[in-house]
Amino acid sequence: MKVLPILSSSSELVKAVSDIAAMTSQSDTVKYRLRHIPDYHDSIDFLREGRPKLVLIDFTSGSINGFKILDLMFADRHISPHGIIAVCESRKTSKKLEAIPGANLIAIILESEIKDRLPPVLEIISKNHQLVFQTVISLNLSENISGSFRVFNERTELECCVNLVCNFLCNADLLTLENKYRLKVSLLELLLNAVEHGNCHINFDEKNAWLESGRAIEDLIHIKCLDPHVANKTVIFKYDINPTYSRFTITDEGSGFDWRRFLKPEIKESSLRLHGRGIMLTKRLMEDLSYNEVGNEVSFKIGNRSVPKN
Repeated sequence: MKVLPILSSSSELVKAVSDIAAMTSQSDTVKYRLRHIPDYHDSIDFLREGRPKLVLIDFTSGSINGFKILDLMFADRHISPHGIIAVCESRKTSKKLEAIPGANLIAIILESEIKDRLPPVLEIISKNHQLVFQTVISLNLSENISGSFRVFNERTELECCVNLVCNFLCNADLLTLENKYRLKVSLLELLLNAVEHGNCHINFDEKNAWLESGRAIEDLIHIKCLDPHVANKTVIFKYDINPTYSRFTITDEGSGFDWRRFLKPEIKESSLRLHGRGIMLTKRLMEDLSYNEVGNEVSFKIGNRSVPKN
C-alpha cells in the first residue's frame, strides 16, 4: 500500500480524495493509504522526516501555503517528492504552477473538477507506479524500465503521462532540467496531435478557424467527443528507458496523415503556422524520428544525459 499525503486544511477536499482513492484502489494494483496533514509546519516536518514519493498539495488552502512549500523543495531537493498532484481554485493559479519548470508536478487539477480529473490521474499513476515509487536509479541502470499508457482524449491525462516520464528521467539524473522541458514540450505536442488530428479528425482548416476565433482547442475536442465513437478512441504512449537512451512511441486510432511533407528539408518551421510544429520541434531536438506508413504512429528517442541536437 502506498501513502498519499494530503497537505490541506479542507476537510471537504480530504473527503473527496478519500472517496476517489477508495474507488481507484478497488480496480488498480496500487492501493492508497491517505495521510492528512492540515498545517504548514506539520507539512514541512512530514516532508523532511517521511520523504514521501507522492504528495497532493492543496493550493486553495491559506494555512498550507503551497507555493512556499514549493520554494522549500527547491532549496532542499531531499524533501521534494517524485510526484506532486496540485489542486487549485482558478486557471490563474494553474498557469502560475505550469510556469515553474523545476517542480515535480504530475497533474494540476481545478478544485471544481477534482471528481472528474483525479480518478484517471490516480489510475495512471497506479498502472505506472514504478515511475513514482521506485527508488531513483543511477546511470548504471542494469535493466530496461518500460511501460505504456492508454489515454483518452483529455489533456489532463496526457500531461500526467508526460510529467511522470519526464520527472522520472530527471529525478534519476538521466535528463537535465533543460532537456526535461524540451522533452515535455515534444511529447505533449505529439500526443495532442494524436488526439486532435488522429482520434478527433480535426483538420487544419477547422483548427485554424477555431483558434483564430479565440476559442480553446480543448473545447473543440470536447465537442468532437460528444460522439461516442470518437470519445471511445484512445492514444497509446509507450516508453522504454535503458542506460544510454529512452525511446517513446505514440499511436492513435485515426486514419493517419501525410507526415512526409512535414519532414522535407525545405520546410521551414515558421511557415507551418499552427500545424506541424510538434513534428518539426521533435525532429530538431530528438533522434530517429520515424512514422509508420499510414502516419498514426510516431517514434523517437533521446540520449540519456545528452544535449539534444540543435
